[in-house]
Amino acid sequence: MHRIGSVGGLEHTARREYQSGDTTWIANEGFYTSQRNPFVVAFSGSEIDVMSRWAAAAGSVVDAINSQDFDYELIGLFEPGQNSNSVAYSVGLLMGITPDLSQVVDGRNFENSLNAPGWERNLIQQTRDAIDAQIAALDTAADDYNDRLQGLTAAKSKLNSPHFDLDVNEVGTISFITNEGVLVTAPPDRLLEAIQSKVECFTSGTLIDMADGSQKPIEAIEAGDEVLAYHDDGEGRGALQSARVARTFVNEAPVVLNFHGLEVTPGHHMLCGDGPFEGRHRPLIDILREDGALVDAEGALIRAATNCAVGSLDDEFIDVAYVTKEDGSDRRLSRLRLGTRLVLADGSSASIHECLVAQGFRLVGDGLIASEGEDPHPLDWFGALPRPEDYVLKVSGVTLADIYSAPDLHEFAKPVPAVEREANEIARQALDQQRAKLIH
Repeated sequence: MHRIGSVGGLEHTARREYQSGDTTWIANEGFYTSQRNPFVVAFSGSEIDVMSRWAAAAGSVVDAINSQDFDYELIGLFEPGQNSNSVAYSVGLLMGITPDLSQVVDGRNFENSLNAPGWERNLIQQTRDAIDAQIAALDTAADDYNDRLQGLTAAKSKLNSPHFDLDVNEVGTISFITNEGVLVTAPPDRLLEAIQSKVECFTSGTLIDMADGSQKPIEAIEAGDEVLAYHDDGEGRGALQSARVARTFVNEAPVVLNFHGLEVTPGHHMLCGDGPFEGRHRPLIDILREDGALVDAEGALIRAATNCAVGSLDDEFIDVAYVTKEDGSDRRLSRLRLGTRLVLADGSSASIHECLVAQGFRLVGDGLIASEGEDPHPLDWFGALPRPEDYVLKVSGVTLADIYSAPDLHEFAKPVPAVEREANEIARQALDQQRAKLIH
């Protein structure tokens, strides 16, 4: 998370947006304590929906906190010091105050004079004991809490949640929001048990490059071993450096992909070097489906679907004229990469380029082909075109349904409360009224 400022030994995060498909996630301010996991609040929806829910939640927390015995009161909704609402909500969560996010804004405002100098520092100082007590209680409830967090973090690919910052709502309980707008809340023990099979990894026998130049099977790797790993310098494409293994995990994976000879779980996070996820770690299956590229050990980009170097001849596109009806009445144009691999009738495989050469076709430029005596034309194709992930799924003997039907967290999931139109309208009216006051 991007961090701003530091007050009273605590740091808080800036408001930040995350885009995932058509959904915008807005992470509002949360507190860090030392190097522990951040406490972050996340909502999804349109800007006005998100801000209405935010204001409603902040308003009830302002009331709750002001009912405590603090030296200073927080300012209310829509006052110039808007930052107070964010801080109020985060502090409220840490104090065990959990307001209804669908609550309608009542529009009540406190006077600016109540926002006395030093209120934030004073408030944080007075709540540090409460924060520390909650963290201590968590550690007491689960001595191996950090190990469990590692397991949860490793599982986030299956949860399909780019915003997996954990939020402690009450002692011993962890919650987060998935991309689908589902709130998951459960004690660490049960949550870990529910997602144990979702931790992604390589299969036994996978060779790992060690810092001393040797290789070791992944099952022989131990905590403290030094392996070769990339660093963030150069967007992960710089020279590999030595890194010490902090811990290892052993899991039984229900689905394993044969990724061009490498056996790996479909949700394993890899660095994407090209495509919509460029520069980000994403599950392998996501990179495959988006026709992205991986960064290899030398920092080169390799197209995930074809295993061809990005920018090579086989990475180029060829025009395809395809039909799915026998009478050809639905003829459409599309493109496929020359390196797209196909599983042939005898079980062997070949790329489209290799098939064209074998049949006497040559590439004539502009995505067209021709055989001797022919004018340039697109490749004729009957049937549905292969998708980027099809070849890997075929040779792996699995389907997308197999991957996405693995045990999930429905036991702990519930829809995030929706915001009613009345709340939106009240929020707009209150904001307009306050703006009018400021103008006059």
